[in-house]
Amino acid sequence: MTELRELAHGLYPTVLRERGLPDALRSLEQRAAIPVHVSTRDVGRCSDTVEEAVYFCALEAIQNATKHAGAGTHVVVTLERHDDELDLTILDDGVGFDYSARAAGIGLVSMRDRLGAVGGDIGISSSPGAGTTIRAHVPDCRPAV
Repeated sequence: MTELRELAHGLYPTVLRERGLPDALRSLEQRAAIPVHVSTRDVGRCSDTVEEAVYFCALEAIQNATKHAGAGTHVVVTLERHDDELDLTILDDGVGFDYSARAAGIGLVSMRDRLGAVGGDIGISSSPGAGTTIRAHVPDCRPAV
C-alpha cells in the first residue's frame, strides 16, 4: 500500500522535495521492513537530480537487502558531504551474493545508471556469507541555483 500511495503522489517523494535527502533517508529508515540505521553528516541540500539519484539508489539497496539478504539482516546507511562531494555507503550484514553472477541484475544496473546520470559512480562488493557493501560517490552535489 505504501508503494502505491507513493506512486499515486508522484515518483518524487514529498519529504525529499520539501526537506532534503537526510530526512528522506530517515523516512526510509522508519518504513523499512528490516532494521535500518541512517547516519548523515553535514549534508545540506544538493540539486534535485542528485538528491533523487542518491535517494533511489539507497531505496533500491534497502529493498534488495529486504528481499535477498536473509532473516535477521541489518542495514547501515551513511551519507556524508565533503565540500561539494557526496558519499553514500550502504552496508548490510546479510547472506551476500556472487556479484560477478548478478552484476547485470536490473536493480544493480538501475543504481549504476542513476548515479552515472548525475556524474557519480558506484562500487558494489559482496560475496556469499559476507554481506554487501555499496559505495556511491557524486563529485558535484552543489544545490541548483
